[in-house]
Amino acid sequence: MRTSSSWIARSGARGGSSFVPPSTLKGFSKVNRRIDSYLILIPLLSHIVIIRRLDQIIPPDHTTHTTVLLPLATTMVAAAEYKVSSPAGSSSPSPKLESAMAMEFTSAEIAVLTGNFDHLLSEDCSGTVYKGCLHDGQEVVVKSLKNHGRQGHEQEGAFVAELEILYQLRHHHIVRLVGWCGEDDERLFVYEHTSNGTLRDHLHGGGKASPVTSSWKARVKALLGAARAIDHLHRIAAPRIIHRNVSSSSILLDESWTPRVSGFGAAVLLQASPVCEEHGQVVAEVVGASGYIDPEYRRTKRVSPASDVYSFGVVMLEVLTGTPPKEGEDLMTSVGCAVPMIESGNLVSVLDRRPSQEPSPRQMEALELVAYTAARCLWQQDRPEMSNVVTDLDTALGLIEGDECYMLIQILQSIGQLLTSGARPTPCPTGTPVGGAGGDSPPRYGTDRRRPRFPPIYKPLVSRRLEELHL
Repeated sequence: MRTSSSWIARSGARGGSSFVPPSTLKGFSKVNRRIDSYLILIPLLSHIVIIRRLDQIIPPDHTTHTTVLLPLATTMVAAAEYKVSSPAGSSSPSPKLESAMAMEFTSAEIAVLTGNFDHLLSEDCSGTVYKGCLHDGQEVVVKSLKNHGRQGHEQEGAFVAELEILYQLRHHHIVRLVGWCGEDDERLFVYEHTSNGTLRDHLHGGGKASPVTSSWKARVKALLGAARAIDHLHRIAAPRIIHRNVSSSSILLDESWTPRVSGFGAAVLLQASPVCEEHGQVVAEVVGASGYIDPEYRRTKRVSPASDVYSFGVVMLEVLTGTPPKEGEDLMTSVGCAVPMIESGNLVSVLDRRPSQEPSPRQMEALELVAYTAARCLWQQDRPEMSNVVTDLDTALGLIEGDECYMLIQILQSIGQLLTSGARPTPCPTGTPVGGAGGDSPPRYGTDRRRPRFPPIYKPLVSRRLEELHL
């Protein structure tokens, strides 16, 4: 009997068999071996391509410093299609940010820089966020968008719209887009990493204390930076932009506690027409974080810069009261409860006590200005523009910083008087009040040349200033 190496039986339509001669069978074997050799080369070639691509992150001669992958010719966005400019009045980014242009990543590159999506940071209805690291050590975050059950063209339209908006934005207080990936069904954005989370995390996270939790100055600085970013969107960006999703969760804080506005997935370009200028721009659906949405925008489906002003007013109240907003008309919501108290001059009753149990008069003056500005942002009509909000917050921050300087001057004057008189307070034993065992006797002075003690409230200011003076 002949073996299968010399013939092949093939079933016919009537159940019969046909035979292939050995010479033809050898030809088939040769073709199979050639196909196998090609298949073996595919993983090797893919590996070489990825390695060569990653090697472009930092040029071999290190003469050019960059923080993103350099684009290949096949993935580079044409200069005629996208043009990034620095509008007049915008904050000047650092040279590092100026030279780093957003570019397109491949799925393989995203997998490499995220460690195969190993470090999950967060996940919500809009997408999943992972932490990653570029070849030069720069930390980034990768957000994978969800389609929410939308049709393919709708998801693609939303992705392109966000890319169009983010690609052109360059501002010190706006999160920087590093790149994107639109390969196959993947829709991902790569942003710079902000290591201190969101403003909401520090207001309501319940974790350890941070400058934002324990300092009015840090809170007002966070508000001021975010206000400047939104003002840039409304007045300076070309075309102008409405964010539509302003909330404490969309304000990120970097390693130096500098605020950066993010969350541009719902942003729209403001059309330049008299109707849109006067009545707002019609949108297909109302989007935004619960509790922050402008009631007029919800009712009319017309969005305008005033809608962002309303949302930011809620954020300001959230910072002042330490209470997150809630949806609805309940009087115990931050809007329903805080605004009447502010308008009646009773801000102190709703003020968050974590930064200071009893704010100084200058601090209260600053916080009352912030509160009054927030209340105006919630008016149904005649809301202030973001440029006016920036001015008020800048004034409030100046009052707080002036209060610190005033206290510091008073302390330094006291130190100067002590140095001139040659008398220094004698340090007390641990646990003993400065005035003596009972706290009623006058302080004891002697010839001890060690530093005087100060009330705990002044210790950070004194220590910092003495270090600056090298005392």
